Amino acid sequence: MLSRGVSSTTIGSLIAIADLLSMLLQIVISNILDNSNKVNTIQMSIIISVLLFVTTIINYLLNVPSISLYINYICYQSLISILMTLCNQISGALANQGININFGAARALGSFSFAITCFIYGVVTEKHGYKSITLSMAIMSLMIIAIFVITQRHFKQEKSIKLKQDNIPFKDFIARHKYYILTCLGFALIMGAYSAIENFYLPIVENCGGTNLDSSILQGLKAIFEIPIIYFFPTIEKKINLKTIFFVSGLSFTLKTLVLVFSTTTLPIYISQILQTTSYALLIPAMISYINKIMSQKELARGHSMQSIVQTLFGMIYVSISGVVIDNMGIKMFCSITTILTFIGMIIITLSIKENKSSD
Repeated sequence: MLSRGVSSTTIGSLIAIADLLSMLLQIVISNILDNSNKVNTIQMSIIISVLLFVTTIINYLLNVPSISLYINYICYQSLISILMTLCNQISGALANQGININFGAARALGSFSFAITCFIYGVVTEKHGYKSITLSMAIMSLMIIAIFVITQRHFKQEKSIKLKQDNIPFKDFIARHKYYILTCLGFALIMGAYSAIENFYLPIVENCGGTNLDSSILQGLKAIFEIPIIYFFPTIEKKINLKTIFFVSGLSFTLKTLVLVFSTTTLPIYISQILQTTSYALLIPAMISYINKIMSQKELARGHSMQSIVQTLFGMIYVSISGVVIDNMGIKMFCSITTILTFIGMIIITLSIKENKSSD
């Protein structure tokens, strides 16, 4: 989008709209899957993947800023978010068929694939320009469709696992889990800042004298450093309590973002990627584990939903403001603000952790 002359402010606004649209569509899709005997989770994933392929082709054909480009970009971003959610649901659905998914191994393999993809994108873009990214994404969309079609062979027509939800009023749930709401707030502050940086990573790297190739390599390195920690997280969790894990993760996020504030070249950014092992690689599985620990079986669905909603809302706020800050105050101010918010998130999430499980 930047290569087409679209401003950071506009991109931020489009991503915020896409997040809102994604949240609304996920509610609709969830209702369809819950009430339909004709469409299962993987079939819905195939439909979304086909639509994703269509949007990538349209994006390849649009070369200048226009309403059509903006609408297509919103649809594209929304479809990606929906597809990621459906992938998580597929894990539960396959488990219901007796096919167990190793979360650590699957997530580690995903990080490895992301790393390889980033390296390839970097090289291809340097040689053939930014439009090659869109074409590559179209090819990858076809590969995703193929993967879902193959997976469909192992999936029987049954509804996804449904967790029995509690019937207590929403306000009573909030009252029962005050500390958890604060944890969600801290998590959203950290991940919102992280996502905002990811959305504008290329201009951040370019501001330090880097190129698109540097940006791709850095993204790939982050994914590589995640792999061992995510894979062995169950073992780590047995030896270190979650409060300590959340603190270490939040501190690592803060230091990693702080590097961007003072970097004048890409070398410090390259070195700081090692902090990915103790930031993102710890926070994501830790949050999932924490919810599973403190919520009763009847509250799990609502607990995960609460975390997703809070993160989405904060993500929308972050991306909406980020573009404006970058365009009017510069990259360094943007990185400074995200560093401060990440630090606040670290304090909140560390102080709010309570590992006592709610009773059924």
